[in-house]
Amino acid sequence: FSYAHDSDKMAQFAEDALIKDQSSEIRTAVVYDHYKKWCIDNGCFSENSRNFNQELRKFAEVVRKRPKTGGEKTTLLKGYRLKSEFSDFLSGN
Repeated sequence: FSYAHDSDKMAQFAEDALIKDQSSEIRTAVVYDHYKKWCIDNGCFSENSRNFNQELRKFAEVVRKRPKTGGEKTTLLKGYRLKSEFSDFLSGN
């Protein structure tokens, strides 16, 4: 029961906030911040970051490497980007 609910929540977040884009990569920490805000807006509890990353790995490639933009190695979600209107909406909060 809990697993299915968590997976449904993750699928809904991905549908609402992410766009498949093979050339994109985004820090999982950034995606997680948006996910936490999304959960608040949708009246549900957010997973901790470890569980969130495990759920991400079920449908997307998550890698640890240096971002294209430079800087230290970090955990990245590959093949997705945030929907621009979702990102704009959240930055207004």
